[in-house]
Amino acid sequence: MQSPHDIGPLCVVTGGSGFLGRAIVKLLLEQGYRVRVFDRADHPQLDPRAELFLGDVRDRDEVRRALLGAGTVFHTASLIHLSGVASKRTRERVFEVNVGGTHNVIEACRANGVPRLVHTSTNNVVFDREVVDGDERAAYATHWVDLYSETKLLAERAVLAAGKSGTGLCTCALRPGGIWAPYGGGVMIDKVLDQIALGTFVARIGDGGLADNTHVDNLCEAELLAARALRAKPELVSGEAYFITDGEPMDPVDWFAPLVEGLGSRLPSRRLPARLMYGLGYACEWAARLGAPAPLLTRVEVLKVTRRHSFRIDKAREHLGYVPHIRSREGLIACLPYAREYIANKRAKSRRA
Repeated sequence: MQSPHDIGPLCVVTGGSGFLGRAIVKLLLEQGYRVRVFDRADHPQLDPRAELFLGDVRDRDEVRRALLGAGTVFHTASLIHLSGVASKRTRERVFEVNVGGTHNVIEACRANGVPRLVHTSTNNVVFDREVVDGDERAAYATHWVDLYSETKLLAERAVLAAGKSGTGLCTCALRPGGIWAPYGGGVMIDKVLDQIALGTFVARIGDGGLADNTHVDNLCEAELLAARALRAKPELVSGEAYFITDGEPMDPVDWFAPLVEGLGSRLPSRRLPARLMYGLGYACEWAARLGAPAPLLTRVEVLKVTRRHSFRIDKAREHLGYVPHIRSREGLIACLPYAREYIANKRAKSRRA
């Protein structure tokens, strides 16, 4: 175990009540750090040993107070909005949180003399074309079909620029694939479980794709490795981005096989045309914009299962010492108890409705 003074003793996790944030908080506490969570709300599963600072990342003064005394900030707070069709107010809110909030965090780090900032980005920042076995030299995307990708790109650029500015703040950005875990809150796992529970997991879209995923424990370990590397070798790491994955790119539907088969189901063999489903996703986005419930399908979700998009983790291995310890098959089998309970509850709720 490292000394709690290497990147601490106080670490602040923005969005610390969220799916990823809670996992980072847990690991930091296990490593002996004092942890402050900055979030808009508490969460019943948040470790009670963490200090909770309620506030909004859009409020500059609240962010400054929350980050006071921190040795390292782990910035995970963001809004995941996977539609590109949105009202002016929705668009403003996503930009205020994901972009403006990140600028507030950077400014607060500088004002408080915080030496390190680890930003959780996404591989969506280069998701506007097919890339197979790519690396961090891949150019940023120049067009988007969802607000999440657009705003996370702008946030990452701000973080990396801050790390190259020579102002004393060392920064880096981690780019995970789809984040997953053997418990609730992960969009990727829960969405498939919803389909299985309702009997709608019956078809694939297009001819197949290629994608990276990232187990939450692998990502949390990378977060700590990144913070320690920012302290030990800032001249190498500061201002840099790193792809963080499980190192097992594969077809997004085939990836679910251990989970689906463990539930006694089968992967679908029927295929729906990708172009048709992309158009349907666009229509769903517009329907939601005009007052319908949240879209069941969006364009970026169609692209995620049909576009070949994978990246090497060599740079993270070399600079951070990152090695993914949890592999997909074993990790998905570990999801089965949660998955069975989730499906049973979903079906019971559907019957009551």
